[in-house]
Amino acid sequence: MAKRFISTELISEDWYLMLSSEVKLFFIYATLRCDHAGFLKVNLRAFNALHETQLTPDQILSEVNEEKERFRVITERLWLLEDFIPFQYGSSLNPNNRVHRSILDLLEKNGVSLGSIKGLNRGLIGVKDKDKDKDRDKDTDISYSNASAKTEIPNVVEIHTEMNRWLTAQGISITNFNASELAEKFHNHYDAQGWLRSNGMPIYKWQPLVNSWMVKEKSRILKEMNSAKSATDGAKKTEKKWHKNQN
Repeated sequence: MAKRFISTELISEDWYLMLSSEVKLFFIYATLRCDHAGFLKVNLRAFNALHETQLTPDQILSEVNEEKERFRVITERLWLLEDFIPFQYGSSLNPNNRVHRSILDLLEKNGVSLGSIKGLNRGLIGVKDKDKDKDRDKDTDISYSNASAKTEIPNVVEIHTEMNRWLTAQGISITNFNASELAEKFHNHYDAQGWLRSNGMPIYKWQPLVNSWMVKEKSRILKEMNSAKSATDGAKKTEKKWHKNQN
């Protein structure tokens, strides 16, 4: 049976106390149910049925991430607990350790850069081995000094394409919703931040950020589409009535 460390101060921290009772329960659930790298396969249908709640992704993310990104949205159904790895394993990972190696493999598989995990040391090795393996660090290019060279800066067209891909995956027709304004808004937001995350770390992969952005915008998108559909249906009904009266 897997075991997890959990802070005894959690229940008295201000941000946790501000959560609704249902979201508090979900955060504990996520800490216990995520894998050993902190990745959680989100299944709110099962969670809500099991705990008799009606949580939505938007509600959870807006509450938990209000002042700090604690859940990183990789995809709509895969989230990462940001502080999980350093809290569970300390400030460095050793690739020669079987468990640590498995964590590194999961990070790579899910497109998460090691350097984007706040709380970890500059590379995969412990402080004691830093001088000994300095050359190896350079070869593997995992230090923070080299991280900025990996930063990807997309243009608005690329962001728009990624948003359309997300919309299509959600079953939302891109002919019914134009994401160009959202793409420009996304680009301007991160461009103003120098393409850095809220924690000051460089952005290595921008696609997961688009996914997170779209998850937060989903309810507004659907609402906007429903309003447009209602307006269109109303116009068609009025036109049909007019033609009927003419006849």
